Amino acid sequence: MYDRKTWVVLALCGGLLAANIYYSSKNNERLQVERDRLEKLQKDAAPAAGATPPAQLTVEAPPAPATEETVTLESKEVIFTLTNIGGGIKFAEFKNQFQTGNKKTLVQVNQYRTGPIGTLAGTGETLDNIPYAYEADKSIPGKKAVFTAKLSSGLIATKTFSLNEGSEAGAPYLLNFDLQLTSAATTPINLNQWSVFMGEATPNNPAEVSQYTGFLWHNGKSMTFKAASSFKGGTFSAAKQRQTSPSDESILYAGVTNQFFATVLRPKEPAISSVWGKTRQVPLSGTTTESPSVFAGLQLPSVNLDPNQSKTLSYLIFIGPKHNPMLLKMNDQWGDNWGDMIDYGWFCGCHARSTGP
Repeated sequence: MYDRKTWVVLALCGGLLAANIYYSSKNNERLQVERDRLEKLQKDAAPAAGATPPAQLTVEAPPAPATEETVTLESKEVIFTLTNIGGGIKFAEFKNQFQTGNKKTLVQVNQYRTGPIGTLAGTGETLDNIPYAYEADKSIPGKKAVFTAKLSSGLIATKTFSLNEGSEAGAPYLLNFDLQLTSAATTPINLNQWSVFMGEATPNNPAEVSQYTGFLWHNGKSMTFKAASSFKGGTFSAAKQRQTSPSDESILYAGVTNQFFATVLRPKEPAISSVWGKTRQVPLSGTTTESPSVFAGLQLPSVNLDPNQSKTLSYLIFIGPKHNPMLLKMNDQWGDNWGDMIDYGWFCGCHARSTGP
């Protein structure tokens, strides 16, 4: 027989055991309800069969080769040679344009290059000639080339160059150029600290008039041309290392030019920007003669990119002859004022060597 104290202890233990069983059961019920709720949320969030899940922003660039690789895009008038070093147009060669007095040597644009056309330039107009990865799976041989690289700033740049395959005036000399910039940085980045390099213009031979070599821009109302000679200064002005357009103008297009050929970058959405130009002396091929050469860039518009945010800037690149009838016809398809590249005060109003449209 248990005494009274023992029965009290047994009763308390029994009560505690019963309470534990009761509350454990209730807790298990709550856990099961929570598991059922989570399973339902996961099921609702899963894509339906055959559905495409939302695209995730990629902030990594494919690895780039350490050596130079080139690819070509070819229209009926121009062979554009692109390089992964800087991710741009190394040079363009015309199929039907020969050097003056030489029917064997084809004309090349950006022959005496500081860097490829389409390269990004940063502080001090320093070209970012880093290796890019050529993305063959996104490219079309002979027609489209895609390059991607991660810049030291944290930006990931993807550049897409594609032929303009239309039959309109000037189409064989045009490339579509899309520049996609994605921020992999941890703080906002303003794009206007970079510019797009527009290439370098040099006389093709000593017989060409060097005063027609320079850089230009159009603000939608008028054209401004800065000749290589304007960098030298004069009686009342000092020599200049660098010249720029006003910083408050909307740029319709800008480029570099010699007497007969021009390279022009035209934003598909004109924006407030500025153009810079510089000059240097280069020895012309096959001679000991030095000639002034002018290279230039178009500043990117003022756009703030937050981390993981992307912005695509689209351009037309014209690399071709300053053939006045063709340029005037281009107004009908490719925007106004192409013909303003020909100014009879500075340029020859015809191009006797042009056999293209």
